Parts: sequence; C-alpha cells; structure tokens
Amino acid sequence: MELGGDGGLPRLLVFPGSLSSWRALIIAEELQVKGTIPTLVLPTGRSLIGQELLEGLQQLSSSTSPGVCFKGGQDWEEKLGQVSISAMTHGLSLHPPPRTLTLRYPYHEQDYCNMASNHILSRADRLLEAADRMRGSRGEVAEGLVRLAETHQASLAQYLEPRGYDTVLQSFHQLLEDVEQELGREGRVGSWLGGGLAPSIADITLGLYLHRLWQLGMEGEYFEEGVRPHLSVFYQGIKERPSFLKITRWRRETGNRTIKSESDALADNAKMGIGAAAVLGGLFLVKKFMGK
Repeated sequence: MELGGDGGLPRLLVFPGSLSSWRALIIAEELQVKGTIPTLVLPTGRSLIGQELLEGLQQLSSSTSPGVCFKGGQDWEEKLGQVSISAMTHGLSLHPPPRTLTLRYPYHEQDYCNMASNHILSRADRLLEAADRMRGSRGEVAEGLVRLAETHQASLAQYLEPRGYDTVLQSFHQLLEDVEQELGREGRVGSWLGGGLAPSIADITLGLYLHRLWQLGMEGEYFEEGVRPHLSVFYQGIKERPSFLKITRWRRETGNRTIKSESDALADNAKMGIGAAAVLGGLFLVKKFMGK
C-alpha cells in the first residue's frame, strides 16, 4: 500500500499486517500527522530507514501533546530488535504447536499455513527481483532490499529447523522476562519503558509484539493467565489507545480458529472413540432387548 505522494510530497510505503508498517502508522496517529504521510521515499528519491524514518514523522507532527517520546527507551529498542517477530509468526506454520492455540485474524484463515510457507521459502527471491527493478532508479532502495534478502536467507534455520524455531521462542521468553522485571522494578517512574508521559518507540514496538502473540493465540504462554502480570497490564493499556485501535482493527476483525496440539488432538480422538463405543454398545443392548 502506498500513501501520499501527491504534488511531489514524500511518501510512506506500507504493507498490510506488517508490524514495521503498523509501527510507523501508529506513530503517525500518535503524533497527529495529517494529510499526506511522508517518510519512506523523499521527492529526491532518497530513502529514509530505521530511526530516521520515524523521526521524519516527528518533524511533521501537528500535535501539541508529547505524542511519542523519541529520547527514551533506546536500550530497549535495541533489545527488541534482537528477536525475530517474523520467525515467530511464520515459523508457527511449519511446527506443531506445543499447546492448543486460538489463531486470530488474519492468521485464522485456512490457507494461512500455505501462505506462510510460501512466504518463507520465496521471500529472498522476491526481494532480489524487487531490487533488480529498483537498481536503475533507486540505488539505495535496491541495496536495502538485497541486504534484507541476505538476512532472510541466513536466518532460514529459525523458520525451518525445530531447534532453530525453539531458539526463537526461547528468545521471546527471555526478552519478555527482562521487560517484566523492568516493569515491576521498585521505584521506577511511569508505566512506559522509556519513562515520561508518552510511550517511546520501544513501547509501541513492545505493544505490537504482544499483539502479534495474541493474534497467534500464544498470549497465555507468554504474558496472560498470571504468567507475567505487569506485561499483561501493559498490553491491556496500550491496545486500547486510539492509535492501536485504528491501525490494528482488533475490535472489528474478530475472526478466529482453534488449532489443536498433538496431545490434545489425540485426547479428543480417544474421547470420540470411547463415545462411539458407548453408542454402539447401547445399540447392541437395544437390539438384544427388542429381540427378546
């Protein structure tokens, strides 16, 4: 999706459902950036990436309130960047879940597993094809796409190998445990990782990570049901912010589907077998009685 670009203004290129795109759009909402939303590609063709992209939004803010704190939470931004939310999301389609999960929009779709598998296996090739198309007109963009393709190819073990995917899951547990300890630290000021009155970029990123875990039905394992109570409170607060409600649309998109773990599926099959046996046994008794 491409927003803006009229009259030679900069443009923001976003991809539906992408957490990096959601983050930029949520920050734009928090900062009350109106009209054309610039940042990714300037009229000169130069690309803005990373922190520069997000700070570009800050310069266009029409808000008189703090909006987003750009000075706080940098250490947490770095820690959040060390885990792979993409591997967590798409690797799930290739590995049996350890517990029964309720997948929520858009991951509840029946063809999600096929789409995720195709995305994992073909992403590097598609990025390189896009880089070739950009090479003549937008060299910086092409170079960035090549780097993304190389990074994805090098990280395939996180998606495909059970041990690699388990390492991804454990990295999220460790990260969220560190955040839980920080949020519960005695004497800390405010409810945000960066402190102050407004969420930092790290807070928005953390909120989106927790939201993705909720979409994948993994919230009970990672931060709900008494597992990490401070994180649970944090998520309940940030998901109700108008910016999150508007961009993630979690209240309007309510589709869901339950997928069983292997152990739960076996237990269900066993119960069905016992039930069928009971029914057949009952029919046998009825026939025997009627025969008399």
